[in-house]
Amino acid sequence: MLTAPDWNSLLDTALIYDQLMKTGDLRFMGELRLREAQFGATPADRARLNVDVGPTIDASLNAAGKDATVSRIDERRVSRAADLDANGMSITRRDRVIRGGDDG
Repeated sequence: MLTAPDWNSLLDTALIYDQLMKTGDLRFMGELRLREAQFGATPADRARLNVDVGPTIDASLNAAGKDATVSRIDERRVSRAADLDANGMSITRRDRVIRGGDDG
């Protein structure tokens, strides 16, 4: 968990990055690199800081090689379509409207 001084440092880092992008002045690069390293911006920085960021993307893949935390949009659309009536209204919302419990 980040503390208030951590957030302040990150805000300062964002302002340095902003100035670098606006001006193109490469003198900001050294300070930016040092500040990013303090927060473990790269795998090498995290190794140096001995920080574990949790499972990698590969760890969340199921046996079929698909990301188990993400549903496919076409599967979601089919599921959503099954929840709509002939007029495209959500069935649960339609039921509330019929009972007079939903204004719009």
